Amino acid sequence: KLTVPLFVIDEAHCISQWGHDFRPAYLNLGRVIAALGKPTVLALTATATPAVREDILMQLGVPDVKPIVRGFDRPSLVYSVRRAENEAGKLRALKGLFENNDLEGTGIIYTATIKNALEVQKYLQDHLDIPAAVYHSKLQKQDRIAVHELFMQEAIRAVVATNAFGLGIDKPNIRFVVHYDLPGSIEAYTQEAGRAGRDGKPST
Repeated sequence: KLTVPLFVIDEAHCISQWGHDFRPAYLNLGRVIAALGKPTVLALTATATPAVREDILMQLGVPDVKPIVRGFDRPSLVYSVRRAENEAGKLRALKGLFENNDLEGTGIIYTATIKNALEVQKYLQDHLDIPAAVYHSKLQKQDRIAVHELFMQEAIRAVVATNAFGLGIDKPNIRFVVHYDLPGSIEAYTQEAGRAGRDGKPST
């Protein structure tokens, strides 16, 4: 019964089957917009290719659109690459980053699998004495909440996570993001890397 003047969709790439984080539930939003009498729609995303943008508009059923596209260059972010031939080499590189103080404050270490997340977290705690927690989709809800709170309160240095640790992470002073494994796409990489330094201060 309410009049909804503005319908805002965050993480709008989730609507598109070509978006890196497609979520079927988002496909219902077009019907919701129609049922609300087609209010003004604002769809926001940090990572939408032209094909994804087109698909979003089609799924939402909003033909008259003013797209606003900005670059994603963030001068305060420092990007760097470490070469590693195998898993042992990756762990050595990670050790070097912490021991050389290349990584300050708290941050996220992304892995491609739950197995790798568990191994990296164990390595950080057992070999480097760095407090870290694991986050992945198979965790119980209360465990996910507990890890999230430890991270927000900076009771740990790092969350070692699969890409399940993503949407809704609103911590402005994440100082580093490490990709232990390659992410699935350039879009996923830029979004995950972009979680660092939202307070505008230098981050790695």
